[in-house]
Amino acid sequence: KKEELIKYGLIILAVYIVYRFLKGLFAPPPGSITGGTAQGQPVKKENLTWDANSFKSFADQIETALFGGLGLTEDDELVGQVLSQMNTNDDVQQLINDYGVRGKGYLIQQYYNLPQSIQQYLDKDVKDLVNDIYRSKNIVYTWN
Repeated sequence: KKEELIKYGLIILAVYIVYRFLKGLFAPPPGSITGGTAQGQPVKKENLTWDANSFKSFADQIETALFGGLGLTEDDELVGQVLSQMNTNDDVQQLINDYGVRGKGYLIQQYYNLPQSIQQYLDKDVKDLVNDIYRSKNIVYTWN
Protein backbone atom coordinates (compact mmCIF):
# COMPACT_ATOMS: atom_id res chain seq x y z
CA LYS A 1 0.00 0.00 0.00
CA LYS A 2 2.82 2.43 0.86
CA GLU A 3 4.65 1.62 -2.36
CA GLU A 4 1.48 2.29 -4.33
CA LEU A 5 1.00 5.72 -2.71
CA ILE A 6 4.62 6.61 -3.40
CA LYS A 7 4.22 5.49 -7.01
CA TYR A 8 1.12 7.66 -7.49
CA GLY A 9 2.83 10.60 -5.81
CA LEU A 10 5.81 10.33 -8.14
CA ILE A 11 3.53 10.09 -11.16
CA ILE A 12 1.66 13.24 -10.10
CA LEU A 13 4.95 15.06 -9.50
CA ALA A 14 6.29 13.98 -12.91
CA VAL A 15 3.11 15.11 -14.67
CA TYR A 16 3.27 18.49 -12.92
CA ILE A 17 6.94 19.00 -13.86
CA VAL A 18 6.20 18.14 -17.50
CA TYR A 19 3.22 20.52 -17.44
CA ARG A 20 5.35 23.38 -16.09
CA PHE A 21 8.03 22.73 -18.69
CA LEU A 22 5.57 22.56 -21.58
CA LYS A 23 3.76 25.66 -20.36
CA GLY A 24 7.00 27.61 -20.66
CA LEU A 25 8.00 25.92 -23.91
CA PHE A 26 4.80 26.50 -25.87
CA ALA A 27 3.72 29.79 -24.31
CA PRO A 28 6.89 31.80 -23.86
CA PRO A 29 6.21 34.97 -21.90
CA PRO A 30 6.45 38.10 -24.01
CA GLY A 31 7.40 40.03 -20.88
CA SER A 32 5.32 43.05 -21.62
CA ILE A 33 5.13 46.00 -19.32
CA THR A 34 3.30 49.15 -20.29
CA GLY A 35 4.98 52.50 -19.77
CA GLY A 36 8.47 51.12 -19.45
CA THR A 37 11.24 49.40 -21.25
CA ALA A 38 13.46 46.38 -20.88
CA GLN A 39 16.34 46.04 -18.47
CA GLY A 40 19.46 48.11 -18.95
CA GLN A 41 17.64 51.39 -19.46
CA PRO A 42 19.07 54.44 -17.68
CA VAL A 43 17.46 55.87 -14.58
CA LYS A 44 17.72 59.26 -12.95
CA LYS A 45 19.51 58.48 -9.71
CA GLU A 46 18.02 61.57 -8.04
CA ASN A 47 14.55 60.05 -8.49
CA LEU A 48 15.40 56.81 -6.68
CA THR A 49 13.86 56.40 -3.24
CA TRP A 50 15.95 53.35 -2.25
CA ASP A 51 19.69 52.75 -2.10
CA ALA A 52 21.51 50.35 -4.43
CA ASN A 53 21.62 47.52 -1.89
CA SER A 54 17.85 47.72 -1.40
CA PHE A 55 17.19 47.23 -5.12
CA LYS A 56 19.49 44.20 -5.21
CA SER A 57 17.71 42.81 -2.15
CA PHE A 58 14.29 43.44 -3.71
CA ALA A 59 15.38 41.62 -6.89
CA ASP A 60 16.66 38.67 -4.85
CA GLN A 61 13.44 38.52 -2.82
CA ILE A 62 11.37 38.39 -6.01
CA GLU A 63 13.54 35.65 -7.47
CA THR A 64 13.28 33.58 -4.29
CA ALA A 65 9.51 34.12 -4.09
CA LEU A 66 9.02 33.07 -7.71
CA PHE A 67 11.56 30.26 -8.07
CA GLY A 68 12.71 29.34 -4.57
CA GLY A 69 10.15 26.62 -3.94
CA LEU A 70 11.80 24.23 -6.43
CA GLY A 71 9.77 25.99 -9.10
CA LEU A 72 6.59 24.32 -7.90
CA THR A 73 5.00 27.22 -6.04
CA GLU A 74 5.22 30.98 -6.04
CA ASP A 75 4.78 33.41 -3.16
CA ASP A 76 2.63 35.95 -5.03
CA GLU A 77 1.93 37.97 -1.90
CA LEU A 78 5.64 38.60 -1.27
CA VAL A 79 6.24 39.58 -4.90
CA GLY A 80 3.30 42.00 -4.71
CA GLN A 81 4.64 43.51 -1.48
CA VAL A 82 8.08 44.06 -3.01
CA LEU A 83 6.72 45.56 -6.23
CA SER A 84 4.42 47.84 -4.21
CA GLN A 85 7.41 49.38 -2.43
CA MET A 86 8.48 51.15 -5.62
CA ASN A 87 7.68 54.86 -5.38
CA THR A 88 8.78 56.30 -8.73
CA ASN A 89 9.10 55.26 -12.36
CA ASP A 90 12.86 55.21 -11.86
CA ASP A 91 12.46 52.86 -8.88
CA VAL A 92 10.61 50.38 -11.09
CA GLN A 93 13.18 50.70 -13.88
CA GLN A 94 16.06 50.25 -11.41
CA LEU A 95 14.40 47.11 -10.05
CA ILE A 96 14.07 45.77 -13.61
CA ASN A 97 17.73 46.59 -14.24
CA ASP A 98 18.96 44.96 -11.03
CA TYR A 99 16.83 41.87 -11.57
CA GLY A 100 18.45 41.38 -14.96
CA VAL A 101 17.86 37.91 -16.36
CA ARG A 102 17.57 35.06 -13.91
CA GLY A 103 17.34 31.34 -14.45
CA LYS A 104 15.05 28.68 -13.13
CA GLY A 105 15.33 24.94 -13.15
CA TYR A 106 18.00 22.31 -12.74
CA LEU A 107 17.89 19.98 -15.69
CA ILE A 108 16.01 22.35 -17.95
CA GLN A 109 16.99 25.97 -17.50
CA GLN A 110 14.59 28.77 -18.37
CA TYR A 111 15.69 32.40 -18.20
CA TYR A 112 13.42 35.39 -17.63
CA ASN A 113 13.80 39.11 -17.10
CA LEU A 114 11.55 40.74 -14.50
CA PRO A 115 8.62 41.63 -16.79
CA GLN A 116 8.67 38.08 -18.20
CA SER A 117 8.80 36.58 -14.71
CA ILE A 118 5.89 38.72 -13.52
CA GLN A 119 3.82 37.97 -16.60
CA GLN A 120 4.50 34.24 -16.46
CA TYR A 121 4.17 33.58 -12.74
CA LEU A 122 2.31 36.34 -10.87
CA ASP A 123 -1.46 36.00 -10.47
CA LYS A 124 -3.62 38.61 -12.22
CA ASP A 125 -5.24 39.85 -9.02
CA VAL A 126 -1.82 40.64 -7.52
CA LYS A 127 -0.73 42.43 -10.71
CA ASP A 128 -3.98 44.43 -10.65
CA LEU A 129 -3.39 45.43 -7.02
CA VAL A 130 0.18 46.53 -7.73
CA ASN A 131 -0.98 48.46 -10.82
CA ASP A 132 -3.57 50.28 -8.69
CA ILE A 133 -0.87 51.21 -6.18
CA TYR A 134 1.35 52.43 -9.01
CA ARG A 135 -1.46 54.61 -10.38
CA SER A 136 -1.92 56.18 -6.94
CA LYS A 137 1.81 57.04 -6.95
CA ASN A 138 1.69 58.36 -10.54
CA ILE A 139 3.91 55.52 -11.76
CA VAL A 140 3.28 54.85 -15.44
CA TYR A 141 4.42 51.22 -15.38
CA THR A 142 1.73 48.58 -15.37
CA TRP A 143 2.42 44.86 -15.10
CA ASN A 144 0.62 42.82 -17.75
